[in-house]
Amino acid sequence: MSLSDPEVLELNTLCNALVDGVIRDADKARLEQMLRTSEDARRFYVRSLALSSSLMQYAGEMQAEAPDIPTVPIAHRSLGGMDLVARIAGGGRGCCVRFLARLDERARACEDG
Repeated sequence: MSLSDPEVLELNTLCNALVDGVIRDADKARLEQMLRTSEDARRFYVRSLALSSSLMQYAGEMQAEAPDIPTVPIAHRSLGGMDLVARIAGGGRGCCVRFLARLDERARACEDG
């Protein structure tokens, strides 16, 4: 990007004012002039507004209530007297413990040698 630091700061301020809906006419004219004359400014503007849009959408999703999900009973199947769900969960925990133990072994080996 060939924009100078002061130009990036100014462009960022103008984009933020535009997104917040508080941009003044003089600032809007300055933003338009920067966008007309600089491809780098246009790229910055597009990225800035895309980021703002994405953050607004994400914030909206976080503030929305959880969707109503119908409760469907899960049929439990027994494998050798042990519930299938418990077996899967138990296997997951064991795998995690083995992974962490292995990771700890590797970290110690790196420290030692």
